[in-house]
Amino acid sequence: MGTAGYMSPEQVPGQRTDHRTDIFALGAILNEDPPGISQVTENIPLALQRVVHRCLEKNPKQRFQSASDLAEFCEYLS
Repeated sequence: MGTAGYMSPEQVPGQRTDHRTDIFALGAILNEDPPGISQVTENIPLALQRVVHRCLEKNPKQRFQSASDLAEFCEYLS
C-alpha cells in the first residue's frame, strides 16, 4: 500500500502501478498542480524545473518512463 500523501495518482484509487510510480515518488501532489519551483525558491535553473515538473506529471505516460530516461534527459540538458 503506502501513505496516501506520498502515493502516485494511479496508486491512490488502486489502479495498476509500475516503475513510473517510483518516478512520481520524487514528489507527491494528487489533486492540484504543485507551484512552480521558481515560486518556492529563486535561482533554480529552468532545466531542473522542467525535470521536476515532468517527474510530477499525474499521467504516468507523461512522466519519464524509467530512471534511465530521466538520467538521459538530464545528461542531454547539461
